[in-house]
Amino acid sequence: MKKINSFIIADDNPIDLFLHAKIVSELGHHVVGLAESGDKLIELCKSHKVDYVLSDTIMPRVDGFAACKVIKEEFPNTKAICVSSFNDLTFPVRLKNNGFDAYLLKGFTSYKLNAVVNQLE
Repeated sequence: MKKINSFIIADDNPIDLFLHAKIVSELGHHVVGLAESGDKLIELCKSHKVDYVLSDTIMPRVDGFAACKVIKEEFPNTKAICVSSFNDLTFPVRLKNNGFDAYLLKGFTSYKLNAVVNQLE
């Protein structure tokens, strides 16, 4: 039987936020909260224990890198997946240094997200 995971999704673009939540829900997982900034993401993680954070990196006030670092320090069992349009050689190192467990390019499919979740389980 497939495990149903809980997610908090963060992105400052409302369209991406909606699309990512739709994909997570279509896979049968539970979307616990939506955040438009890194500080809101941290706040939601403090009030809801979740399995996964799916976060953009470039957001207002607190970016996804700083938010992920705080979340992983306080909740080390929460898995963090970065969603970004950046795709250069140094980006994966920066993600790892800030606590992200995996990376998806924006425009990802449910198949790609499912593969990442299965890999992290």
